[in-house]
Amino acid sequence: MRGARTASLAVLVLFVVPLPVTAPARAEEMEAYWLGFTLGSGITICEFFNAKILSPDLTREFLKGVRGGSNIPATPKAAAFKELEKLYPNCPLN
Repeated sequence: MRGARTASLAVLVLFVVPLPVTAPARAEEMEAYWLGFTLGSGITICEFFNAKILSPDLTREFLKGVRGGSNIPATPKAAAFKELEKLYPNCPLN
């Protein structure tokens, strides 16, 4: 039952997380967008971990996917994970 619940949750997260929309914008706007996108994804995953919906291993896998997003610029990604470390010290970020 737990495996089905986790799989359903994974599908839900994938469909709820909005897909990036390409639009002409200044670099600062795009950095703010990616910071919010990455931080929001990380917060969601860490909240699921805190609620014991996700195991530490699944949490690491989801966060590895967020961290490894090739189209997310390095600066906002690093800033988001630094903030996640402060907000969720018990979340397995690595």
